[in-house]
Amino acid sequence: MKALCEGLDIKTLDDFNAITEEQIVSVDKFSYKTAAKVLAGMAEHAELFNKIQSIIGFKQQVTSGDRFTGEKIVITGFRDAALEKLIEAEGGEVQSSVSSKTTMVIAASTSGSSGKLKKVHDLNNSGKANIKLIDLATFRKQYLEQPASTGLEF
Repeated sequence: MKALCEGLDIKTLDDFNAITEEQIVSVDKFSYKTAAKVLAGMAEHAELFNKIQSIIGFKQQVTSGDRFTGEKIVITGFRDAALEKLIEAEGGEVQSSVSSKTTMVIAASTSGSSGKLKKVHDLNNSGKANIKLIDLATFRKQYLEQPASTGLEF
């Protein structure tokens, strides 16, 4: 694959997904049989390629900003390294545990009974903190689907 990508000067998954059989065979040592296998593999793994593309596109569009400056955010119920990197690139701090200094908790579901969600409710109810509790879908809609003033687009 490396030889194919270098031979066709492919730099993105969009470029890769747009290749044709004729382009593949134009690369030294690639036959029509190999081209057919490459294209069949691409079709078979289209969902994976789309997922990778969304991650790559996400990373390409992220620039440093201040959308989450001063925010101390805990993510619970799921792992999302790209989301953590985005929060940090936008000035936020990703924490592993909830404390009175936490400003937001992003949860897979806000109706769960995890220790972190219980602590959010306890701190908020006692007046020791004002932690925003938000589920992942709402977070994505509110913060990721709308461009920020920093020029981010998702």
